[in-house]
Amino acid sequence: KEQISKDFEDAYPLSNLQRGMLFHTLLDSSNSTYHDVFSFHVQCRWNQFAFEEALKILVMQSAVLRTVFDLSGPRPIQKVKIFDSLPLIYDDIRSLSEQEQNSYILKWINIEKESSFNWEEGPLFRVFIRRRSDESFEYSLSFHHAILDGWSVATFSSQLYQQYHSIMKTGKPIEWKYDFVFRNYIATELHELKNVQSAQYWQDKLE
Repeated sequence: KEQISKDFEDAYPLSNLQRGMLFHTLLDSSNSTYHDVFSFHVQCRWNQFAFEEALKILVMQSAVLRTVFDLSGPRPIQKVKIFDSLPLIYDDIRSLSEQEQNSYILKWINIEKESSFNWEEGPLFRVFIRRRSDESFEYSLSFHHAILDGWSVATFSSQLYQQYHSIMKTGKPIEWKYDFVFRNYIATELHELKNVQSAQYWQDKLE
């Protein structure tokens, strides 16, 4: 708690897997292995207010989406920022043909994968919206693998779409109860690393 300023609501160590990903990213700044960019052509009318509200709900409910890394101490820790803004960027490419739009997006993905994240300031993910027509838009999610994996991205995007649709149609979000807290996973890992029985179990497996 001594390391948390008024801008943060929580702090705890990185998991071993997160530390490994961060180590390899910092070891070679040209290595974009752990920087993922997913992009989808969404066949749906665009509503800026509904999308911003949907994204805000998910960011506020998920601590990992507000997480930054503090590398100043003897062991890296992750801090959860108090919500302040959305990492959301807009563009309008409706003036381009469909082929030009596809080329533009593919070129952008390659450029975005080479861009870096500010570990201590965040955010460690970015959302890009590009209007493609009056009835569709491109939704792109750029993130570091240390905060999201494939399963998490699928869950995040699915919930984002559902909230977006609900707010756009009814003016109200869907109420979900989130039971998973990432800090609990970190606490479990730290406990098991000191557990002699767990260590013996895996040693037996390795032998």
